[in-house]
Amino acid sequence: TLSAQLEGRLAFNYSDPVRGFDRSKVKGTVAKLISVKQPKHSTALEVVAGGRLYQVVVDEAITGKALLAKGKLKRRVTIIPLDKIQSRRVTDSTAEHASSIAQKMGTTANTAIELVGF
Repeated sequence: TLSAQLEGRLAFNYSDPVRGFDRSKVKGTVAKLISVKQPKHSTALEVVAGGRLYQVVVDEAITGKALLAKGKLKRRVTIIPLDKIQSRRVTDSTAEHASSIAQKMGTTANTAIELVGF
């Protein structure tokens, strides 16, 4: 079934890369870490995020490296270390342009970050 396929993609299974590994360093997949504030935006967010929803968030780059080297991963994954994330902003002119287009279509435009919670 589709839900079983999705659950399989959301699961992140690994072996501890070192003895005594602190599993709390692995936060999980992006899809499991966010919540959509309004269900009507779910499909749009899924389309925009695409495969990024299945990326795995970890606390630090060193944790990610250890998982990739010795975590016995069963599938290929992209790892996002929290200590390497840099914020990006949509420029005011881009936001205004999107709002203008949306308004002509009788709707509104929002940045994805405004539509999710953590």
